[in-house]
Amino acid sequence: MNLNKYFLLLIFFIMSLLQAQHTHGSHGHSHDNGCELFGTVVDSLTILPIEYASISLLDMKNEIITGGVTNTDGKFYIHEIKPGKYLVRIEFMGFKTVSIPDVKLSFRENKIKDLGQISLVSSAIELEVVKVIDDKPIFEFETDKMIYNSSDDIIADSGTAEDVLNKVPMVTVDQDGEVALRGNPNVKILINGRPNRTGEGGKSVDNIPASLIDKVEVITSPSAKYDPDGMAGIINIVLKKGKYEGFNGSIKINGK
Repeated sequence: MNLNKYFLLLIFFIMSLLQAQHTHGSHGHSHDNGCELFGTVVDSLTILPIEYASISLLDMKNEIITGGVTNTDGKFYIHEIKPGKYLVRIEFMGFKTVSIPDVKLSFRENKIKDLGQISLVSSAIELEVVKVIDDKPIFEFETDKMIYNSSDDIIADSGTAEDVLNKVPMVTVDQDGEVALRGNPNVKILINGRPNRTGEGGKSVDNIPASLIDKVEVITSPSAKYDPDGMAGIINIVLKKGKYEGFNGSIKINGK
């Protein structure tokens, strides 16, 4: 009887010893696995869980150390984290990013830390404003005139006014700079509706950069105020708004 009693005590002692070793081993293994962090991410308005929200742990150098994503219940669980102080960043498209600073993890105090419920606030997604421009045609034809919108013609943005006029139907400029309308050099040239005084007969336009011209109006049936007898027509060069004042060339028109 005593032998059986001692035998049972021996078995109990061995089992206790094995249990102690197992507990110690588990504790050491837990240290090897590092610290743990978990929580839940929800929509601040509906309190519904947000799936696939991104969770990032950043160190003091602002470098991402580890991270994870939320599941269908909005929950996340990150393990095997080295002890230290972190910034936890929670992000999801269409919501404002939440940053939780100074999250401390250590084997002694905060080995397993619960961040609780984290609410993300919906942010208005700014749509790029698309400016709709009603492009004018390069050429416009009206009852008494034809208009060449040179500012809408990419290839007419270089050179001088002579180059622009050469692109206008019915208008030609020869090598000497003489402007003719339908082959007739008897043409009056206006700048912004006022007579040009540059060159002989006010017909020189080579001092006007093409980039300053908005459009060219060709009037083939001018009114009596322009003394149209024998005149082929009128060419009115319209400069871009605000460009004439900043032009340092030698444009001379009446009143200037």
